[in-house]
Amino acid sequence: MRALISGATGNIGQALIPLAREKDWQTVGVARHAQPNFAIAPLDLTDWATTASWVSQQAPFDLVVMAHGVQQPNQLCALTKRSYLDVITNNLDSAVSLTCALVQQHKLEPNALLIYCSSLQAATPRGGRGAYAIAKAGLEALARTVAVELTPCARAIALRLGQLTTPMKGIQFTPEEQVSLQRRALLPWVAPEDVAQLCLDLYWQRSLTGCVIDVDSGQGRNVW
Repeated sequence: MRALISGATGNIGQALIPLAREKDWQTVGVARHAQPNFAIAPLDLTDWATTASWVSQQAPFDLVVMAHGVQQPNQLCALTKRSYLDVITNNLDSAVSLTCALVQQHKLEPNALLIYCSSLQAATPRGGRGAYAIAKAGLEALARTVAVELTPCARAIALRLGQLTTPMKGIQFTPEEQVSLQRRALLPWVAPEDVAQLCLDLYWQRSLTGCVIDVDSGQGRNVW
């Protein structure tokens, strides 16, 4: 079986690729920038033409995990069109680009599963993360759309992730934010390795599609 993982150099990608290969998945990782000693394909998913060309050269996939994305703090009072579109493009438009390329070029095996890594902020945004919250909410709508249009040929699920044990690249918390986030969680923060294992397990849950699964340590149930 073949798996495609975007955001291969991120926390989830780096946990998922070796785990999948250990379980005999033929795995292809993509990221915007290649890194030494890390076998991935450099691919800018925001470039629709380049993405379509790359997908056309691939064999069909059984599992696609879209774990790429960026998060840039910006209050609405300071948000510009450029900063807004940068977040939307890199989180949502890129996922639409890859999805369309896979669907239009018939690069999904029967009963393939597409997993979109969303965020708790799609439902409960943090201040200063408006563009990111909007993008992730769109990602969940994309998962539902894929399920409606492709079932029973393919399935789609969104994972609404809370705080991971390893923050996203470029994100740093103040001591006060760290304490606040930890207080909201009912359970320990989720490890990227746990998300990786869940992605592989979900492939075998053939009755699930079009759903959003909370993987957030109970943060969404303890907002206050």
